[in-house]
Amino acid sequence: MEKCASNWRKIFSRVFTAVGFDGHPHQFRHTFAKRLLVKGVPVGFVASLLGHSKVAVTEKHYSKWILERQAVVDEAVRKAWA
Repeated sequence: MEKCASNWRKIFSRVFTAVGFDGHPHQFRHTFAKRLLVKGVPVGFVASLLGHSKVAVTEKHYSKWILERQAVVDEAVRKAWA
């Protein structure tokens, strides 16, 4: 698995350099996690796909970026007190 990840890192790094993009292939991991969470995929599934042994790691590093999730929570609280 590590060899595969290493190969993809090299490929993306070459592509980024060729097009003048200042970034790192690891950014795809963050985008992947965020998009799954925004679409409502349970954090446990996202943790598994990212290879995290604990859901808390995923929650700590990824779900805090999901403003859309906070909006849903805010709305639910507003409705509960209405």
